[in-house]
Amino acid sequence: LVGIYFLLQSIRSFFFAVFAIRASTILHKHLIESILRVALVFFESTPLGRVLNRFSKDIKDIDDTMPDAFQWAILCTLRVISIAVVLTVSAPVFGVALVPITIVYLVL
Repeated sequence: LVGIYFLLQSIRSFFFAVFAIRASTILHKHLIESILRVALVFFESTPLGRVLNRFSKDIKDIDDTMPDAFQWAILCTLRVISIAVVLTVSAPVFGVALVPITIVYLVL
């Protein structure tokens, strides 16, 4: 059981690392393209340190914050689904009420 848990955690960590690297690469590419297309007046009025700090902050946010937020969202979604399944199995009437509740939630 511990081996299965270790394997699943390793797979999860690997995919989070891959997705985080991909997100950072895409963000960095878009930032570079945006900076290279800006008018020269921008560089005359904005210090280079400010531009570099902005790059650093955005990349740091993607590297540090996004994986945690993504993991939290997946965890909460799975918890809601598991609670709905347990309630439906234990009280089938809840399953009947769950369908319209889900539709209303998705529409709103």
